[in-house]
Amino acid sequence: MELNDLIQMREWERLKYYDPFIILTHLRRLNNLAAESSLPKNVKTLRRNDLKEYREGRDAALFCLGMTKVLCTTVFFARLEAQDYDFVTRWQNVDETIYTPVQLKEVVPESLNPNSNVNDTLAKIIKYSGSDRTVVALRVNREIHLELNSIQFPKMRLGGIWLYGAAAPDQWYIYGDLLNEPHLWEFEYPS
Repeated sequence: MELNDLIQMREWERLKYYDPFIILTHLRRLNNLAAESSLPKNVKTLRRNDLKEYREGRDAALFCLGMTKVLCTTVFFARLEAQDYDFVTRWQNVDETIYTPVQLKEVVPESLNPNSNVNDTLAKIIKYSGSDRTVVALRVNREIHLELNSIQFPKMRLGGIWLYGAAAPDQWYIYGDLLNEPHLWEFEYPS
């Protein structure tokens, strides 16, 4: 391992990591309160610029809950925005702790951009190519019929590309790794 990798690993070890199940359980309670309030829609959906940090935290928790299903072990996350990632995951593989930097991307709701789609969003992630460690987590945040066979992605050097989104309000999916042999898993939003 190179010196820069060791320094980065030491930095990641010192971060505060969160359990996605616990975070999403608390967020459900807040979402229920917000839904009953008279707050503006952009506040309820965390779409205001000053709420971006919280929206990305929720998206990180959702991705990690999906990866928990994939890996059969809890995948924790820590917020740390750097040049090519938005958060870091930590999980245990037998006696080894695995850290992975993750870049969040989103196919935004139709109300924000009716032309946004999976293939166009994937084409834009080429700028993150070059790091074998960085994983791209692409949230499909709209109601669409996702044709998994029609997904196109440029060949690039990344740690992985994963899609995740809601199939129904409490039923979620995660699909990946697109750079290898992708599979589909389903998981539930915690109540």
